[in-house]
Amino acid sequence: MNPIEGLHHVSCLSKDIQKNVWFYTKVLGLKVLKKSVNQDDVFAYHLFYGDSAASVGSSITFFDYPDMNPGQPGSNSIYRLGLRVNSTQALHFWRERLKAFNIRSESIDSKLGCFGFNFTDPDGVKLRLMSQEGLESLSQHPNTHPDIPENYAILGLGEVHLHVHNTLKADQWLVGILNFKRVMSDNDSTLYISNTHRADTRCIVTMDPSKPELQGTGSVHHIAWRVKDDEELMTMHAKINALNLSNSSIVDRFYFKSLYVRDYNRLLFEFATDEPGYTIDETLDELGKQLSLAPVLEPYRKTIEKKH
Repeated sequence: MNPIEGLHHVSCLSKDIQKNVWFYTKVLGLKVLKKSVNQDDVFAYHLFYGDSAASVGSSITFFDYPDMNPGQPGSNSIYRLGLRVNSTQALHFWRERLKAFNIRSESIDSKLGCFGFNFTDPDGVKLRLMSQEGLESLSQHPNTHPDIPENYAILGLGEVHLHVHNTLKADQWLVGILNFKRVMSDNDSTLYISNTHRADTRCIVTMDPSKPELQGTGSVHHIAWRVKDDEELMTMHAKINALNLSNSSIVDRFYFKSLYVRDYNRLLFEFATDEPGYTIDETLDELGKQLSLAPVLEPYRKTIEKKH
């Protein structure tokens, strides 16, 4: 099986979708790629944000649950998500920008070879803005924003941080199943990467003896890794089945095909195909302007729209 090609998307839980839109578009400068619904719970919004080209690997998505309790952070969780920029100079710009919106951030530091800083979104999702200086570059399609210089723009997803009770199980999953490589460690964490030293193939595992996370708003629901096409997804499915790991089987999400499985620490991972992508039913200019539904949900559009 080919190595994991990077992140496809990440999905989180939000309590206030209007504030969420404000933060990710007005403050962070991302583009709304898709305004849709959770296909497993159609009365919950599902919003996708990303770059100007709706690139695979640029999108952070949110399920909206206004009545859900806030999550309680802890171990055995997808603890923090990375967003990438081009330089450490951009990091300084972003610390000042967040400060102007009264959003607190931590100091810039270096974590396992990359500079960045930590902050949280309005729901409490833990984020890290990281510089990709020194890493293999990805194609860049920054979204245009009047207050954000193009060379400082957020370009897409970066590293993911996993906090777990059992780092051996995490190692068995990442190295033994996904073919990641151990690269380096510090006092409490180990960096794994996939086939290339890119920002979106960095996975940092930290041993955390605290209580397990209780998911709620502000939690990361799952992360999705890229697989090139249907054939590679079927290969992954066969590999997961051979290990007798419970999984969703392959699910057609219309914009991509997916396979969901929990790893040995019970974290939810998805594998998603690159194609056909978010522009299968809308042009780039039309993205995010109306409610998009997969064809299987179109017969229920009126009912769904009444709820939203």
